[in-house]
Amino acid sequence: MAKMNSLKDLFEDQLKLAYYAEMKIKQVLSDVIIIISSKQLKENSIKHIN
Repeated sequence: MAKMNSLKDLFEDQLKLAYYAEMKIKQVLSDVIIIISSKQLKENSIKHIN
């Protein structure tokens, strides 16, 4: 974790962490969609991540 010198630094650090988490979730969901066998579930999952 970077050194925090101000509230702005803390905000930027937390924003980066949130963005990383969102991108990681999207990646994992994309991998899960590949193995989903239900057509309806697959279509709804694709809509959700787009």
